[in-house]
Amino acid sequence: MFWKNRKSDEITLELNTSDRRNGVRIHPLELINIRHENEVYQLIDISTCGLAFKADKFSKGDDLDVVVPLPLAKGKRELLVHCQLKVIAVFENVCHCDFKALPGDEHALLDKYILDEQKRQIRLAMKHY
Repeated sequence: MFWKNRKSDEITLELNTSDRRNGVRIHPLELINIRHENEVYQLIDISTCGLAFKADKFSKGDDLDVVVPLPLAKGKRELLVHCQLKVIAVFENVCHCDFKALPGDEHALLDKYILDEQKRQIRLAMKHY
């Protein structure tokens, strides 16, 4: 019998130790718009600790109440997560925020969305590998 030697699938992850963030931020593949006081802003990235969105009208230290529509799965409905944010920095037309208070159930759903999105992005990357 002939056995074909198969290369094992290797995934290399890099960790930038100079990054002081407490969570891994993901960049959603689809457009997600968050809402604050009847205005819509494009989400740039999100983690379990905070998020960033396109806007330059806020200042460091501002408190914001926003609604983030997270898609649960392809073809499924969106989950509306209500968040209280603290603006930590604004530069290059991007507002960077930390979550102030996130109820436990919404925090768990946010964790699930981020993990599912990471898995999806890894699967897509493996297809192109």
